[in-house]
Amino acid sequence: MTKDNQYSLNNQENYNLKLTASISEIQTKYNHLLIEYILFILENVKIKDIIFLKFIMHRGLLTITNVFNIILFYTKNIDVAYFHSQKAFYFYVEFIGQISEDQHTFLQLSSRDATLFVYKKTIFYINSELKQTIHDKEEIQLLKKNEILQHIYQNLLELVSNIFDFSTKEEQSYHINKVGKIIQKIVHHYTFSYEDLDVLNLFISKIKQTSSKLSDETVYTIIHVFLKKYHLLISSDVKTVKNIKNNILRWNEEEINISILDRLISCL
Repeated sequence: MTKDNQYSLNNQENYNLKLTASISEIQTKYNHLLIEYILFILENVKIKDIIFLKFIMHRGLLTITNVFNIILFYTKNIDVAYFHSQKAFYFYVEFIGQISEDQHTFLQLSSRDATLFVYKKTIFYINSELKQTIHDKEEIQLLKKNEILQHIYQNLLELVSNIFDFSTKEEQSYHINKVGKIIQKIVHHYTFSYEDLDVLNLFISKIKQTSSKLSDETVYTIIHVFLKKYHLLISSDVKTVKNIKNNILRWNEEEINISILDRLISCL
């Protein structure tokens, strides 16, 4: 049996009644998926304009994430979602590869067309008669937590992409794996609630505003220090989460630029 048949969206056996995968399992699959995607697109799409390349990569990341989430939601099958998401990034890169170097063609065939092409090849095949919907409260909470973790992952990748050199495979692999390890640490080492993760995502978004003025190792240090201190504080006082969130929201770019480490300590 081929994998296409094994993971077919027309196979009733691939539609589960209950989502049994843990948040750890879902994030591990998602982590592997994004690492594969980023390394694959950097290897196969040759665009000299770095800003344009980042835009194409980010659009693809969102497209693949949507495929992953939608198929997971309707099949409740993590392996099926992973398989079709892998196919999704191959389809996306194939489409982009045909239009990326031809500016005239690109005006007619945008990255949105690439996204639609991917959807037609993946989620459009979900069987409406077989698909399951999620009503269980625990499953809904699990998917909400998964979604905020994905936002954190995407923000981290965008933050780091403002710093590292796209020209070498060593730099690419180093930073992509570094981000993956941060996410794995958040999932496996710390016990963050959805609200805790929301604050963490806000913090990373604020750091992203000034990332171009920071070295890569400084960014990683800031994130690790915040994670450690944040976890200790919220473990002792649940009200702390709201206070920290309010402190971060009050930041403006000038304050962040004055001394990011000082601002980090002051918000905790």
